Amino acid sequence: MIGAIIGDIVGSRFEFNNHRSKEFDLFGEGCFATDDSIMTLAVAKAIMEAMKVGKPSNRGCDRDFHVRLSDLTVKYMQEIGRKYPNCGFGGMFYKWVFSNDPKPYNSFGNGAAMRVSPVGFVAQSEWDVEHLTKTVTAVTHDHDEGIKGATATVVAIYMARNGARKSEIRERITHDYYPLDFKIDDIRATYRFNETCQGTVPQAIECFLESTTFEDSIRTAISLGGDSDTIAAITGAIAEAYYGVPEDIKKKALAYLDEELRAIYNEWTAFVPTGGEQHDGSQISVVVPFQDFEKLKDSVEKLRTELSMLVLERDELLYVECKNIEMAYMLSIGGLEYKAYEIECAILRLKRKAELIQAKKNRQEKVVLFKIEELLDIEFAKYQAKLNEQVDKMNAALERSNSQPLSEEETRELKKLYRAIVKSLHPDIHPDLSEAKIQLFYNAMTAYENGDVNGLRIISAMVTEPALLEEKPDVIPQLMKEKERLSKLLQSVKDRIAEIKSEYPYTMKSLVQSSEKTEARKAELEASIKQLNETLAAYTAKIEEMLR
Repeated sequence: MIGAIIGDIVGSRFEFNNHRSKEFDLFGEGCFATDDSIMTLAVAKAIMEAMKVGKPSNRGCDRDFHVRLSDLTVKYMQEIGRKYPNCGFGGMFYKWVFSNDPKPYNSFGNGAAMRVSPVGFVAQSEWDVEHLTKTVTAVTHDHDEGIKGATATVVAIYMARNGARKSEIRERITHDYYPLDFKIDDIRATYRFNETCQGTVPQAIECFLESTTFEDSIRTAISLGGDSDTIAAITGAIAEAYYGVPEDIKKKALAYLDEELRAIYNEWTAFVPTGGEQHDGSQISVVVPFQDFEKLKDSVEKLRTELSMLVLERDELLYVECKNIEMAYMLSIGGLEYKAYEIECAILRLKRKAELIQAKKNRQEKVVLFKIEELLDIEFAKYQAKLNEQVDKMNAALERSNSQPLSEEETRELKKLYRAIVKSLHPDIHPDLSEAKIQLFYNAMTAYENGDVNGLRIISAMVTEPALLEEKPDVIPQLMKEKERLSKLLQSVKDRIAEIKSEYPYTMKSLVQSSEKTEARKAELEASIKQLNETLAAYTAKIEEMLR
């Protein structure tokens, strides 16, 4: 969390006097630890004390732990905050700090995100990220946008701390939290002071994503303007997890903490020395509310269903639609394209043959035609291979055109059976399947590709979908990992579908579906073939002349 403290201290003197440049001294007159640093340390203290009271007896599902953590967050934010009444609290938060009956006040201010970084350094899973963040945030900022801003910040810290690439962090934030469709240089001139999560957190994350070092991330955040200390605190926390913090910058920042705040920081560094591990080598427990088990289980089931539908869409593209497009293309245009390419190859071969004959003549050597032809066979093997490939495609198209098409009812049944089999047997969805079941799935793929409804009926009758894990404390982390794995897999299948649609033969779809475009392409190829034949005749005549 030192990254957040550094960002806050560096930005403190620029909060109401923005400096829209990266050129400045990091520390100087007017710098101090604001409410951002103080509340960050208070959250860290609450986390440590919650764990000291006692670890959950059932890892992964101790509701009491979250109640305890929530109470301690209120306790230390008030207890520590009241000692620094002039540190820069907002109006509503100031009242909350000094209230005898503190309640959340539906805030979506960026205070939710600026103080939450300690969670990112103790969380052991994204399940932890979500629930620990909500617990320490909702004591004040219980608006959905407030919790969203805090969670996005901790997700970025957690991913950076666990080795994610910037592109992966950007993709995750864009997909689940905020669009990052801007660059800092493009918004700097018009960006204004904003204290909301939605107007601060995405900008802070973008500052990190565009940075090259920890120091550069802080400078970029300050250069944006706006709520400088908070933007830099959020940026700095993520940058710390990604880059680490230079010792000289850390040392200068810590000098701004008084004895009590420094003691909390020192306690924290002993509690979480590296990567979220405690000083005794044990990991922070994954503590999540027990009642959320069904929600997680349901989300995994939904991901499996969505993935099975996407796999069906991908395989429908690969094995049905693209093959039908290629069949139509080859039968209508492929013959002409083959002929044109065959003549082009013949022209290139004759041109090369003429060069070899002329070289022999120039050296006054005997022209041995079969030797030249043998050399040409070697040089033009790749062209012949491509011609053979075109012949194979044409034969496949002819064979497909002669096969008995499925009825609409059979086609619907084929898709329904295959999707059910995918959901039950796909190795990516169920990585622990036996070799026999994996082979059964590949047999199903072949049956689907060949339109074998009966084959799929038989396989479908043999399989049942593996059940999700039963409700037990130790399975929640497993379900969370499964959710993360399926989410990544889902994106990879989406990417593959997009790739298929950008390549041949799918790109020929508009052509084969339009008789006008098809006829125009035929006319173009026929004209080209005519010209190629004329060129071929010219080279043939030239070689005959050379051999006289």
